[in-house]
Amino acid sequence: MTRMVLALIMLAGCPMDPAGPPADLGETNPGPGPDPTTNPDPDPDPDPDPDPDPGPITISNLAWANNPTFLGPFSVTWDQSAAGAVYVEYQVDGEWLRTPTIDGEMGTNETTVIGVPAATTAPYRVTLADGSASVNGSSELEALPVPAGLPMPNLQVNEPAEWAPSGKYVLLPINEFNDAYLIIMDRDGRVVWATGGSNILYAELSASGDGLLWGDTDRDRAYRSYLDERIADFETRGHYHAMAGLPDGTIVWDGGSTLYELPPGATSRQEIWSSSNISYINGITYDPLSDRFAVSAFSTQSIAILDRPTGDPLWSAPGMPGIDIYSFQPTTAELNNQHGIEFLANGNLLASSIDNGTGTVWLREYVIDDNEMAMREVWNFDSGYGDVSWSWAHRLPSGNTLHTLGPTGRVYEVTPDGEVAWRATYDNWLGRCQVIDDLYTLVAP
Repeated sequence: MTRMVLALIMLAGCPMDPAGPPADLGETNPGPGPDPTTNPDPDPDPDPDPDPDPGPITISNLAWANNPTFLGPFSVTWDQSAAGAVYVEYQVDGEWLRTPTIDGEMGTNETTVIGVPAATTAPYRVTLADGSASVNGSSELEALPVPAGLPMPNLQVNEPAEWAPSGKYVLLPINEFNDAYLIIMDRDGRVVWATGGSNILYAELSASGDGLLWGDTDRDRAYRSYLDERIADFETRGHYHAMAGLPDGTIVWDGGSTLYELPPGATSRQEIWSSSNISYINGITYDPLSDRFAVSAFSTQSIAILDRPTGDPLWSAPGMPGIDIYSFQPTTAELNNQHGIEFLANGNLLASSIDNGTGTVWLREYVIDDNEMAMREVWNFDSGYGDVSWSWAHRLPSGNTLHTLGPTGRVYEVTPDGEVAWRATYDNWLGRCQVIDDLYTLVAP
């Protein structure tokens, strides 16, 4: 009896659950709070102090070096004490030019300078974009001389008011015996960029607008590059004469009487079209509006229009066997030893062709009229130069036209009204050329 009473007493003095009630996970009991009748002291150190002001950005250790791959570009380096937007300025012909602004980092920075004529010097400086600092280089940029064998032009016409909207620079292939050069020169005929090759007839700004594309027929190679570094090169086996770069990155070239393409990522050429009726193709152009090629066939004095997806010929002018024939309007605008064809942004076709009457090389622009099955001439210009079968025509954004007369060594720019705005001559064969407005769009990002 005594033991039972003692057990009941012990149970009455202990909780039933040794673990206690479950904890409330959303709330804790912090214990007694502060006395509401008192005002607690303010935080003696409410927030840590913000980063101290680093002070003005300083620029130091300016240096430069010539590009190891191409003639013309410079690499300029400098140190910054803190991050900040910055650009490099350099002086050419008394005018301060500048690179695009870059986001400079704390430490060492580097950018490319382009546009200093060969064999000249240029003062330079590094400038913060906010204008708070500008530091001169301790020595001037020194552009290398052109190679001993690179021909120089005879500048005959230079009217800046007429050519200025087109651009300050000309991309031009020059062939000298077994050597070839691809150059960029300013409108005074001074070389600002150059590379070499064996036989360069075709060069262009890439369809993406941020680099160059050119072909070397002797080496069966095509090259893509920025002005300051190479991008890639490709085998173009069988490349005979013409080439074109497409907006999707495809490279197209002729193999005499066959048209080949190399799509992006492909390792071998693919045949688009071939004809036993022609001996060789001397011009290729692509129209993204209609997804068609125009191919110039020298041996038949004609142009064929091809459907790109299928490679099927659609029509030709004045005619190839087995293909629909388009006429010329007027008949005096017929092609003869044509070359350098180009689809324009409006779908018209531009060509360089010898006139049957005068025997001189003319620029001709045609509207393609599918309803009338005709190529109707809407503009022309007589170059005044004699029988030149290797020539190229290129329409500029300004509306002017650039015309290269290959074997005669002449290249000129003409306005829509027929005024020659610029002309240079060489004692060498010239290839297809283009005008460049901003060199920095062609520099590696």
